[in-house]
Amino acid sequence: GATILVQSLLVDEDEMSLSLILAQILASAVVIRLSALFVTPGFIGVDIWTHVPVFIQGIVDTGSLAAIADSKYSMAPFYHTIGAIAALVFGSARIGMYLSVGLLVPLSVLLVYATGSLLLPARWALVATTLFVFADQTIRWGLHLIPTSLGLVFFLGALYSVTRLSLTDEPWLVGVLLTVSLATVFTHQVSTAVLLVFLGVAAASAVATRLFGAAGDRVSGRQLGGIVGSFLVTLVVTITSWSVTPWYSDAP
Repeated sequence: GATILVQSLLVDEDEMSLSLILAQILASAVVIRLSALFVTPGFIGVDIWTHVPVFIQGIVDTGSLAAIADSKYSMAPFYHTIGAIAALVFGSARIGMYLSVGLLVPLSVLLVYATGSLLLPARWALVATTLFVFADQTIRWGLHLIPTSLGLVFFLGALYSVTRLSLTDEPWLVGVLLTVSLATVFTHQVSTAVLLVFLGVAAASAVATRLFGAAGDRVSGRQLGGIVGSFLVTLVVTITSWSVTPWYSDAP
């Protein structure tokens, strides 16, 4: 990690290879996480012992989502569905989880670099990506593979989409933002709450910029509609989903 950071900070721009440093970041992220996962018997963490051996294996055994029908994940089944499909492909729920969500989490750092490069010079985007990859909480959710981990991946997608949509009005970004936002809703409730706060702030900022910003700084109608519309759709879907989600007052 220190070697990669030194390269990003000290190598002259004329001699620095962005693709080489980015490849080192990705390789480090994947190797650190997968090596720890595969050499550890069983699973790392607590909640995953319910999610994978009970919920995901139950989906595989029954061929349906009945295994999570009585849990809050009945309305947020993306993580368990992906895990079940991977379990069928690789023949093991444990291996399937590691080679699906376990790979998505470290590879999602590309979204951090992509977001940083929209706002910063490439050198500083690499620095930000390196710091993110080796941050303790990022490593934690790359080892304790639960719905929060997948929620982080989708949140990074939303962060990139909003950042780029604030700078350009490419219509495909609206579709991407809405897709990753709804994917978060159907993955993890806490991640959804965090995403709604982020989208709400982004929507309020877009409205304020449109109404009070200087003429050259105002967002376009498509940008405003994309950000505000994604927030409102996500909010409505969240409320609808949560209103029918099983809840038990004595559950932890």
